[in-house]
Amino acid sequence: MDYRELRRAIVLACDAVLLKSEPRLNPDTPEQRFVLRRVLNELVWKYSEATPYSGGKYLGCEWWSKGALESYTTDATSFESKMHLEHVKDRKFEVNDLIASKNIHDIEDALNTIVTCVVLRDEHRRFPKKYLRPKLDRPDEWWKKYGTLSRVRGPNARSSE
Repeated sequence: MDYRELRRAIVLACDAVLLKSEPRLNPDTPEQRFVLRRVLNELVWKYSEATPYSGGKYLGCEWWSKGALESYTTDATSFESKMHLEHVKDRKFEVNDLIASKNIHDIEDALNTIVTCVVLRDEHRRFPKKYLRPKLDRPDEWWKKYGTLSRVRGPNARSSE
């Protein structure tokens, strides 16, 4: 599948759910908020997995921790069992941005802020569970939850340079 077409379809699905449905789902009611957030969360996942790099959600991810890349380089056959795909900007905030969208351009802007990073499961367990970001509009702030974790370009992102 062409990742650009897949991403475009996801933008259109968000537009349909958020702006085109009549009556619209009301995020102020618990039941409708639950459904809306679940649907958008799934669309965020699918958007983040549609990358310009081959290899699916792990190998297609642009950013990797140094430890994850070393593990993959050492054993490329069983790396998936050791890895975790981390949303650098928490999905909760990504979904909030989508819900706040007023038009399809806002939806595109919100989805285009998605950044993921492949980390070792052991590294993932060490991240703070609740990290408050004071400046959500600044990508450099999103990376702070990782502390001193070194990040590098993923294997397929490197090969496309």
